[in-house]
Amino acid sequence: MMAMQYSFRLPADYDMSIIDRRIRDKGPMLDGFPGLGFKAYLCARKGEFGSCENLYAPFYLWQQPQGASDFLTGPGFERVTQSFGWPHVKTWIVWHAETASAVTDAKFASEEVA
Repeated sequence: MMAMQYSFRLPADYDMSIIDRRIRDKGPMLDGFPGLGFKAYLCARKGEFGSCENLYAPFYLWQQPQGASDFLTGPGFERVTQSFGWPHVKTWIVWHAETASAVTDAKFASEEVA
């Protein structure tokens, strides 16, 4: 398994409803994408819940690296780069992953940097 995330720092005055709409309208297009085990469209709004910036940061868990490669070289990601530019894509090897049945109800995610 492989985890993958990229992020876009957006201007302080960026209308984050654009991101909400993008997630709502385009997010389901990846449902059933070969090799995709899990996706989370993460975003932060400046001034909310301690965030100091507007951020759009999708996170993916891939069953095989080929799925991530196919996504990154496909038309969906090309549209992302046309809208926001080419991001730095971070990847991690995943030794074990579990998701709770209520994961779709999650409201927050955090990242710890050592």
